Amino acid sequence: MISGAPDRKHVLICAVGMSPAVVTETVWYLCVEKGVPLSEVWVLTTGEGKRGLERALFEGGVWDRFRQEYGDCGAGEIDFNRRRIVVFKDRRGLELQDIRTPEENGDAAERIVEFVREKTADPNTALHCSVAGGRKTMGVYLAYALQLFGREQDTLSHVLVHPPEMEACRDFFYPPKVRRVFQTHNGRRISSNRVRVEAAEIPFVRLRHILDPSWLTLGYPALVARTQRQLDEGQIRVCLDLEKGQVEFHVCDDEPVIVRLGVKRGAAPHLPGLQAAYYTGFLLKTRDPEADTLLPMVRRLYRHLYRAGHRAQSIDRINPSLKSQMNNVVEEALRQRGYAAFAKYVRVADGAETLLLPPDQIEVRGEVPDA
Repeated sequence: MISGAPDRKHVLICAVGMSPAVVTETVWYLCVEKGVPLSEVWVLTTGEGKRGLERALFEGGVWDRFRQEYGDCGAGEIDFNRRRIVVFKDRRGLELQDIRTPEENGDAAERIVEFVREKTADPNTALHCSVAGGRKTMGVYLAYALQLFGREQDTLSHVLVHPPEMEACRDFFYPPKVRRVFQTHNGRRISSNRVRVEAAEIPFVRLRHILDPSWLTLGYPALVARTQRQLDEGQIRVCLDLEKGQVEFHVCDDEPVIVRLGVKRGAAPHLPGLQAAYYTGFLLKTRDPEADTLLPMVRRLYRHLYRAGHRAQSIDRINPSLKSQMNNVVEEALRQRGYAAFAKYVRVADGAETLLLPPDQIEVRGEVPDA
């Protein structure tokens, strides 16, 4: 769970209902078991949940005792108080006392998404989101919000307490340093040295890289719909037309990007196919980290083009004047259309650009005859 950046601020976000112990149990696990240097704790809850948290953790003195007991683990430095309890509100601005109706669930979803979106805007933070408390939909919305906006350093988890009876024990909030005996709701007495607090770390798919910045102001349903559309429309079609001497790149439903071939077919039979492959690699900005030549990329993604370009061993073998001519044609196409149509399917990491679409989502139409 610990991020590799030592100067990063670690923030815990908990979805909580009527079980205040979820907060202290999760903080204990992160600080004591995992050594995460937590800086802040935020709780997302209802009006009823807030009152229960305040009674148990602040008025009951549990939070102060925990900070003193585990001050050597950094608990004393954690910023958590009543102001960091965020209560869901409805569309009229009134606090939600519970989440039972579809409308109340929708209002809670909007606030959770808005909160996670805000917290992930700072690249110097690492979020640790806990879905252990509250209504099930609260945890689902928190997980979905992290899936939409989460970064590599953000984590998702669910705290677990063993034996299971301890989850309903009103006196248990975290494993104490000094041995205590707790009595469960069914009368069973359990020693604290038999209690284990663990967390199930939940892997999740990060979709942030496909979100357009203009979507950040969208509400939750609209954001989900737009993201799904982006995922569904991921397809590029390459159309070869040697009779017209051009290649068309169709990106979803956008107008096609048309690139004219600059060499007549009679000059060298393989050059139109080689040019088409070169344009394809240039426009899609595809980089194969395991190959330095053009042909491996063509062989993997554009099997039709490979037949026409098999005589050329590498892009470096193209005559310099021809290469310059092709560069000019491609750059002119980019000036006319821009790179935006392709950019959303490219990921840049460590200076390399990788096409996000797998080969089966790149369709090539039009056969190129053998040279």
